[in-house]
Amino acid sequence: MGQINKPKVSILMTTYNSHKDLLRSVSSVLWQNYANFELLILNDASTDETKEVLENFTDERIKKFNFKKNRGQLWRMNSGKRLASGDYIAFLDTGDIWFPEFLTNMIEATSDGTKYAYCWCSGQIRKPLLSIDNNYADFLYQGILADTITLFCDLELAKNTKFTADGRYFHDDMFTLSIAKKEKIKLVPKDLCIKLETSYDDGVPHSANFKLTAKCAIDYYDEIKNDVYEKCGFLGLSRHNYLLCLKLLQGFEIILFFKHIFLASFFYFLKFKTRKIYNRKINVFSIFKSLAKNFFIGINYKVSN
Repeated sequence: MGQINKPKVSILMTTYNSHKDLLRSVSSVLWQNYANFELLILNDASTDETKEVLENFTDERIKKFNFKKNRGQLWRMNSGKRLASGDYIAFLDTGDIWFPEFLTNMIEATSDGTKYAYCWCSGQIRKPLLSIDNNYADFLYQGILADTITLFCDLELAKNTKFTADGRYFHDDMFTLSIAKKEKIKLVPKDLCIKLETSYDDGVPHSANFKLTAKCAIDYYDEIKNDVYEKCGFLGLSRHNYLLCLKLLQGFEIILFFKHIFLASFFYFLKFKTRKIYNRKINVFSIFKSLAKNFFIGINYKVSN
């Protein structure tokens, strides 16, 4: 009864041929200690047993939509926002899990009028630290931002901000950058979810396919590099080429790695010859440590494939 007048959250879940993972993700929603929500499950023309599994969910807060034509994840996410009736919207990929206190923490974080918040994932290697005091340039420089399952957004703001990229690069990061242009973003510095595996597009688990992830990272960089240069200068271009190097090492794309490590070094030295638009301290030891670590990840990936 105490939650009747609290904000309603619309939770959007798109699914395609992932019937074995549905129960895990839906259960993590039903176990939330915040009860005022609706769960919209969009079945994107699955050909497995997804429809039959959905029929077993009887909670009245769950709304199921079975579509006859496959449109792809991002198309469904954008169109699904129009079906939502809450004050806020959150996104959960099939197979991933929220901890029971996820919604409670995100509602508390936005109770001061903040329209967009995100949290950490358990096991996340590099946890972002950007929050309400940071601006668009800071989010651009960071580059790798928040995963879709960590996002919590005012519904009207979400409706006016599209997921872009057709799945070929980091749509969650692009979404966050689009928000950062116009709104302050708040970090909830807690591990409130677990990203396990999502194999939506063409049945390919992106996180396990390092070559595909590297290609997506290049597409992402190509999309934002003009803004990176405008707001963060050569230092920003240097960082993003370094981030690309990490992904390329994971996929053992050695030729492309040498191209982008050269560009990262070239842009870094150019920053000394030009007006400083943006400045950050560089930890050289951390850079070499990350390169070495991802090189060994790439070797393991190459051997196992």
